[in-house]
Amino acid sequence: VAERFQSLDALFIFAAVAEFAPFDQVTEDSFDRQFAINTRGAFFAMQRLAPLIRDGGSITAVTVTPATATPLMSVYMATKGAVRAFSQVLAAELLGRRVRVNCLAPGFIDTPTLGVAGLSPEDRRELAEIGDLATPMKRHGTVEEIAAAALFLGFDAT
Repeated sequence: VAERFQSLDALFIFAAVAEFAPFDQVTEDSFDRQFAINTRGAFFAMQRLAPLIRDGGSITAVTVTPATATPLMSVYMATKGAVRAFSQVLAAELLGRRVRVNCLAPGFIDTPTLGVAGLSPEDRRELAEIGDLATPMKRHGTVEEIAAAALFLGFDAT
């Protein structure tokens, strides 16, 4: 990245995986995979790319709303809570360079998989219903809404 771009105006961290399971049925493999992608991946992407962010630039990570305690998502919620925590620390550490570090924390977002690969059509419908019930507006957010918020934080909010 450094060779090709020299510097970055903004960094967006969106990658994540969710594997649903009741708390007492989470396997070590599932736990490790979710933390590797959602937390470790975000942490080291920020660590390696933060030096390339221009002074006054921004880093935006997508987490999840902390007010939502959705059944079957204990590990996913923990991974996103960790991203939120180290993003706050990074914001303090980059303050001298005026680099803004923010987290977008949406609820359920309407995507083909709802963020969970391999869902059957029935499972997707059930998950969509859970999301609708857990969301104050009783609807899922859209990819376009998340993109607009990320672009605002990345550029317009300067």
